Amino acid sequence: MTFQDRQPAGIPTGGEFAPGIRPESDVALRGFNDLMPDLIDLTPETARVLDALRDAGGRPLIVGGAVRDALISRSRGETVAPKDIDLKVYGLSREEVRDALPGDVEEFGQAFGVFNTRINGQDFDVALPRRDNKTGEGHRGFVVETDPNLPFDEAFARRDFTMNSMGWDADDGELIDPHGGRADLEAGILRHTSDKFSEDPMRVLRGIQFSGRFGLELAPETAALFREMAPSFHELNRSGIWGQFRKLTTKGTHISKALEALHQRVGRNTSRHWQRPAVYPRILDGIPRARSLSISGWQATRLPGSPAGTVSMRKKPRSWCWPP
Repeated sequence: MTFQDRQPAGIPTGGEFAPGIRPESDVALRGFNDLMPDLIDLTPETARVLDALRDAGGRPLIVGGAVRDALISRSRGETVAPKDIDLKVYGLSREEVRDALPGDVEEFGQAFGVFNTRINGQDFDVALPRRDNKTGEGHRGFVVETDPNLPFDEAFARRDFTMNSMGWDADDGELIDPHGGRADLEAGILRHTSDKFSEDPMRVLRGIQFSGRFGLELAPETAALFREMAPSFHELNRSGIWGQFRKLTTKGTHISKALEALHQRVGRNTSRHWQRPAVYPRILDGIPRARSLSISGWQATRLPGSPAGTVSMRKKPRSWCWPP
């Protein structure tokens, strides 16, 4: 393991004699990072946003699903140019990020340090590194503290799964992977990133959805955590639940994996926590017998003994469907 050159905090970054040195607070260990130039094909709009943030003195990283999907595509000998980009920006304040961003910029609450900008029809969600502390139920029960120099391992620890807890610097090709997401992805393992996972029960359904989309097995400790989180399922809202299952049915190629994760890993004993009538009508009760899931007008059925990813999909009459 080698260390990146650094410059003590409080001393101006770079300059005539050390243009490549970063501030001490922004030091990254190369031990969990790799250099992967050209991992993502940048659209002109993406390059414009990245250049604007760098010109303002920041270090923008492409994070989350774009990096995950790029690694999957790379394993197939392909490259991707994602249209929706999530960015995490180091080294700039909230005001500096807002002023630097081109396009039609919107801010989602000053406390969150999250912006959206749209250029030529392409959307960018831009965030500062932050700490989240849960103070109550639901998605709003958090206190947020932004920190433009938050260490990578801490900043990425608040993300849901290790495969989504990576960042990529398009400037030098550095893949930042403090939680082993690339190794888990290559091994076909879906693993939660940290104990922060349990603060949002919607992440359980995201895990089911990811299992079905990418054919991933839940890590044993993640499956155990899913079961421990069952008492908080009542916090889930109806639109969020069906949003996850719509993604599963429209993007999933391994539906059987999702059904198995929902029943075998999450467990039928948790079903009483899903049975809030306005949210989720006894879905687990039907799965052990028929391996069948009905959602948004479609029925996915796995016959006993069928291999992972082998399901029967058929359109159901509207009168059978829930929600109406």
